[in-house]
Amino acid sequence: MNDFGGGRPTRTATTEHRYRETFEDLRHTAEREARAGGHIFDIVDWFCSKHGCWSSSTIRQYRASLNHAITTTAGLHPDHLAHLMMRLKRGPDVRQKGPRRTAARKRKSLPHAQWELLVQAVRHSRSPDDRLILCFLIFGPALFLRPTEYLAARVDGDLLFTKNAKATNGRANGEERGRNLEMPGWTIDQLIIFLNSLAKAVEAAGSPEKLFGRLSARLARICKGCGVRRVSLYTLRHVGIAT
Repeated sequence: MNDFGGGRPTRTATTEHRYRETFEDLRHTAEREARAGGHIFDIVDWFCSKHGCWSSSTIRQYRASLNHAITTTAGLHPDHLAHLMMRLKRGPDVRQKGPRRTAARKRKSLPHAQWELLVQAVRHSRSPDDRLILCFLIFGPALFLRPTEYLAARVDGDLLFTKNAKATNGRANGEERGRNLEMPGWTIDQLIIFLNSLAKAVEAAGSPEKLFGRLSARLARICKGCGVRRVSLYTLRHVGIAT
């Protein structure tokens, strides 16, 4: 099955995992907003009805996830498959330009070579702040959490649970979300150590705002030293989503 770009898709296991997670988010939202069932027909109909809600880049991301869900749904009749793909290609109308959202002003890309420079700059540092920044650099693109979401994150076996930072403004799918940690056991152990260290650092700093402000300032200096355009802790989440 071809993607909408016309060529054959080149999907890594990580990309397919993100497609599945995004689809589950869309399914839950569709069920909540439209009382839609969990069938792919209902979800595509809901998606196509959301005119003026999303930017073109968001629609592309959602369409790719739905495309993956359609092509991996077992037992679909070829006629039904063709109908779904046609509906999906039309999709909803793009949101018209207006006041830019906060996320629109954030840097949303970080070439791998620049990421490597930043990692190497702090990999051998003994500074506690640099160790935290290293963990954000490593886990940010893998988990795509908002910085504050790490504070309430917990690991249970190979599952990660965290509270949705956007739950209070209606832009999240419930108060908590979970995801499978598709990583080796030793990496999960390092994640647990990072979460514990981060919690202690917040307590020592007096507040999350003070700690994140200090880490952001330090990361800005690291970027400058590496000749990399400034990267924020939040950038790493967008890198994870876009990759």
